[in-house]
Amino acid sequence: AFVDFICIFSLFHFNADKGEMYLLYNFCAFGLQFPVGLVADLFRAHIKFSSLGCFLIALAFPMIGISPIFACVAAGIGNSCFHIGGGVTVMRAFPQKMAPLGIFVSPGAIGVFLAMAAVPWKSIFLWSCPVVMLIAAGFFFYLGMKEEPKEIFPGASLKKIRRMAGVAIVLLFLAVVFRSYFGLILVFPRKSGFVLPFLFIIGCNIRPNN
Repeated sequence: AFVDFICIFSLFHFNADKGEMYLLYNFCAFGLQFPVGLVADLFRAHIKFSSLGCFLIALAFPMIGISPIFACVAAGIGNSCFHIGGGVTVMRAFPQKMAPLGIFVSPGAIGVFLAMAAVPWKSIFLWSCPVVMLIAAGFFFYLGMKEEPKEIFPGASLKKIRRMAGVAIVLLFLAVVFRSYFGLILVFPRKSGFVLPFLFIIGCNIRPNN
């Protein structure tokens, strides 16, 4: 939630067109998760990628006034790296279960909502957010110094994934493109005001007892 809060909060400070910046950020944060995940698997450094993500997000803030595009790319790639590392860690801790992954991802909606509400206090967060991200980067790097497991998925499942990898990559990438594009051009009543967005994010984060 805090990572998404910082990334979306930083977008409000870009001097360039925010619509283009959102599109660029969405591409870096979601579209690049495929190659980022491939590199993380190659080096077996998933937790360290979470550390790298936090560092890139912290780096985005001092670059906002110098190069908004660089700051946007850094925040987007940082978000991608963080979610790759965090997602793999959750899958290892809860094998063959999907609910924990949803619990890991869904608080991002809370972060996005709070980022938009925090604009009046932007001077406070503009300096505190990078400090928190640097602390998080150090923490994850320390955890990542331990040996990474050699295999995440069972061998049989991995063979099936490789067989369908090309189709899956194309479909997932198209899903990201359409989601980002329509999210920018369509106006949803639930995203305006305070009550409806608040109820929406609470609904996204309710976990059934069973």
